[in-house]
Order: sequence, then structure tokens, then C-alpha cells
Amino acid sequence: MKSGRPDTGFLYWRWNPRHCDLPQLNPERFLDKMRNRTWALIGDSISRNHVQSLLCVLSKAETAIFEDNEGVSTHEAELQIDKLDTKWTEQYQGLDYIVFSINHWFLKFGFVFAYRKVLRDVFNFIVTSNHKGMIFYRTSTPHHFENGGWLDGGNCPYQRFHPFAEDKNAKIVNDCLHWCLLGPIDSWNDLLMEMVVNGKDD
Repeated sequence: MKSGRPDTGFLYWRWNPRHCDLPQLNPERFLDKMRNRTWALIGDSISRNHVQSLLCVLSKAETAIFEDNEGVSTHEAELQIDKLDTKWTEQYQGLDYIVFSINHWFLKFGFVFAYRKVLRDVFNFIVTSNHKGMIFYRTSTPHHFENGGWLDGGNCPYQRFHPFAEDKNAKIVNDCLHWCLLGPIDSWNDLLMEMVVNGKDD
């Protein structure tokens, strides 16, 4: 593999609820049921990881799927601490489904007060709006460091160049917060499929 990982088992990992047979997302059925519906996934880089996973799964059925109307990737919607970002609030009335996920970086560095303020502002905006789309709030995801965490010596054992790579001294980002695709993050899409699509006829 590109970063030196010798195994491929992670391609088949899945997060599955206990005592529950969670079916995988069916991209054809999902796209059919979501026709003329609008989604927004708002949050940090972990949310972006989720978007990449969703687009990857849906591309099995539709190749012309992009992150915006221009077919390019952007970072326009950012959740700020002191105010709500108008780049998503001004679009809120036209959104049918919204997935918020914002707590990872706040809690990792202990910014509990700021995290509470952001949540309060977001949810106050939602409950006082006359638009009632379907809202999901996704909580923290586990990291996969070994021998410690982000700030206390943890490392990613496979986050290194292949032994036969030309630049053996190149610096590799010690990132065990995001997830490889295909991989366990795809289960978030399976959960969305089950909650939003399966069992619905409209």
C-alpha cells in the first residue's frame, strides 16, 4: 500500500452495532430515494472524512458525484466558536438532511466551555427555525493510536513509507484520527441508510 501498510484486512473492517445486523448502504436505492433532496455534512475534518466515504460508496452507482456544483472540493462551511457561519445558516432553509459533528477537536484539547457554546448556538438556531429538516448529531469517533494518544507519545504503526520507498527519511504525519477508505468509517453511511431510507416508501 502507498504508505507502507503491509496488510489489506482494514479494507473489510466494519463498525456494527451489537446484536444488530446492519445492512450495507445500497447506493442505487439511496440515490433514488434522495432524488431532489439536499444534504449537508457540517463539522471538522472528521466530517470531511465522512463525506469522502459517502461519495466513494455512492460512486459505485453514479460516477458524476462531486462535493459541490463545480466538481471541486472546498472547506467553505466551518463551525466557528463566536458566531454561526452564514455559509450554512443561509442555506439551512433549503436543506432536507443535516449531519453535524463538531466535538472531536474541542474535546481533544479540553475546550469544554467553547464546545458547549457552539452546541448551544447551533441547537438554538435549529429549534427556533421554522424549517424542520431531519437533523443528525454524530458524536466522537475513537482514534486508533497505539502506545498512547495524540499528545502523549501515541503512534500509527502503519503510518510510514514502504521499506522500499525512495525517500525513507520523508516526514509522515502521525494521523490516527482519520480513517482509511474503504474502511470502518463507511458504517456511518450504513446507519444513515437504515435511519433515512430503509422502511420508507416516500
